[in-house]
Amino acid sequence: MLSSDTGAVLNSGGDLQSDEKTAAALFSLVKTCAQLNKAKQVSVSYSDHTYTVVLSGNKMHVVKREAGVDPVVV
Repeated sequence: MLSSDTGAVLNSGGDLQSDEKTAAALFSLVKTCAQLNKAKQVSVSYSDHTYTVVLSGNKMHVVKREAGVDPVVV
């Protein structure tokens, strides 16, 4: 999912396709962290999946990964 700096979803797919509720919750969390100038990346973990949120310029990139999946090496 790709969101603007206002929280509007610009692009989404997969499990996050048109998931405005998740986008709003993650935007609120990341906005709070960004105001503290403490984070450029935030991970929210659940028992079966993790959301990783990365701030880049005026955009917020969100990736949902299932638990137990090997990380991507860049």
